[in-house]
Amino acid sequence: MQSSSPLLLDACVVLSLYATRRMEDILRVNEGPHLVAEAVMRESLYVHVVVEGVREKELVALDPFLSTGLLTMVEPATDDEFGTLFELSLQLDDGEAMSCAIALHRGCRIATVDGKTIRLLNQRLPKHHLPIVSTLDLVRQWADVTKASPVQVRAALLGIVDRGYVPAAAHIHYRWWRQMLGIQ
Repeated sequence: MQSSSPLLLDACVVLSLYATRRMEDILRVNEGPHLVAEAVMRESLYVHVVVEGVREKELVALDPFLSTGLLTMVEPATDDEFGTLFELSLQLDDGEAMSCAIALHRGCRIATVDGKTIRLLNQRLPKHHLPIVSTLDLVRQWADVTKASPVQVRAALLGIVDRGYVPAAAHIHYRWWRQMLGIQ
């Protein structure tokens, strides 16, 4: 995935990547820098994991990614960013609104799978410039670049499923997703 702009991750993508157990590897092969809005940090508290058939909550620890510089926390810094944040917060959760406001004003790509967020961004972005990246774009890039085994890819995707994300049938990587999970 080539681009010259930073990639801002929203909460749903942060949680899904964390659930893969391969977040560091996935971020390292996808072009950064990788940014996360302060509101996303507050919202990304835990992921669901299945332990011996029981669904449990696991705390999300993003500090190691921040301390190594793999992730950088950002906040709105200008009146324009705060204005857009306020406007978007009437329609989106705090993390998505803050991520979008920052991305729109700083020219960042944004990683999200939230349908409402994508629709709002598409309304505001020029038609030739769609810097929206999905969780599966990032995971597929990792799988392709590292030549991860089918077992590794399946384990990462199952982590995303346990977190509660399943792509829509119209997603560009939907067939790949099904194939990697062994779904007929």
